[in-house]
Amino acid sequence: MREHRPLPQGVWIGVALALVAGAALRLAWGGDVEFKYDEHWLFEHALVRGSGAFPGVGMRSSVGILNPGLSVWVFVVLARVTGAVTPIDLARAVQILNILALAAVALFALAAVEPREREAWMWGVALASVNPMAIVLARKIWQQSVLPVFTALVLVGWWNRGKPWGALWWGVAGACVGQVHAAGFFMTAGLVAWAFLFDRRSVRWRWWMAGAAAGLLPLVPWLLYVAGGATAAAPGAIAVLRLLELRYWLFWALEPLGLGLWASLGDHFTEFLATGPWYAVGILHITAVVLGLTLYAVVVARARQEGWSRFPVGADRTAFTTNAACIGCGVLMTASMAAIHPSYLNAVFPLQFVWLAYLLLGGAGSEALKRLARRALTGLCLVEVLISASFLQYIHVRGGAPGADYGVAYSAQPPGQTFKP
Repeated sequence: MREHRPLPQGVWIGVALALVAGAALRLAWGGDVEFKYDEHWLFEHALVRGSGAFPGVGMRSSVGILNPGLSVWVFVVLARVTGAVTPIDLARAVQILNILALAAVALFALAAVEPREREAWMWGVALASVNPMAIVLARKIWQQSVLPVFTALVLVGWWNRGKPWGALWWGVAGACVGQVHAAGFFMTAGLVAWAFLFDRRSVRWRWWMAGAAAGLLPLVPWLLYVAGGATAAAPGAIAVLRLLELRYWLFWALEPLGLGLWASLGDHFTEFLATGPWYAVGILHITAVVLGLTLYAVVVARARQEGWSRFPVGADRTAFTTNAACIGCGVLMTASMAAIHPSYLNAVFPLQFVWLAYLLLGGAGSEALKRLARRALTGLCLVEVLISASFLQYIHVRGGAPGADYGVAYSAQPPGQTFKP
């Protein structure tokens, strides 16, 4: 395969600007964060001191059983490290953690990814930095919101799974990510299944098993809780018809394009589209759709030109990794027949963005198509910055989105607010 030339200076500048913009958007208007029952519960337990500070089990999940204790411990540690005493403080710690996760993936790409694969990772980081849904999740006191830093840790071990220390690290981090949120177990299982099926000789499995066993030790109290007669799953938690919904891949394909804020805004979304001069936000969304169609058309054109016979598995390490997240994790999560929400894809963040960028720019192929892809990606990054900024301004001016998933922003809530699950 022909080596790619070094990345142009413009790409480095663009990624740096995207990281700065993403950090600013995550930290902006700190009082406007979401604060409902889940956030309130985690905040209250994060500030507990004494013997009850690290409980064996956490908050009740959407399927009716309690989460593992590690889902709470993360916030306890964050509160103690940062000295957080208010919801705004703790949300700020989550925001900073997400910024660090993005920076860590960028550094990982520079240090570990081969030069010919690196451009896709840089574009992936740029898109993930300014993506509206990623920014919404990065500002919350929520288990899914802290998953990206664990995914970054998993990637380090996964990439070095042929070395004892890498396999051990992958085992530990992979076991922990699922205890923060159950979606993480699907991410880990997807990677394990993909490696076992298509590249098993590359893994130091004994070291991985030792790491996984160590990483599962914090899960013991939760396993005892389940064995002791945990509450049964809520009605409707499992539904066979979900096998046909393909929601994982719908979210996977749409999220990199900056589409999906309707999930947070609900009935407010139409009003949001009408904001700005001459319906500017609506025009931005139409532009995102056009750019997205252009990008996927480039993907199809490249596939027709090059054949991509090894596409389903992956011809190099980046393709292998992103396909493991896209196909391996997606198949397992869909096969579970549990409800899949957009936030669950934070368990593989930012691989959905890297995946799209790799399909556009990875490997050899038409330089004309790649130039078109780079221009469209640049335009998409700019559009997503503007959509994200418009969303934050909308929330700030209106005090949230009452009645929708976002709810009333923390700064607009009355003193003594009560919360119901």
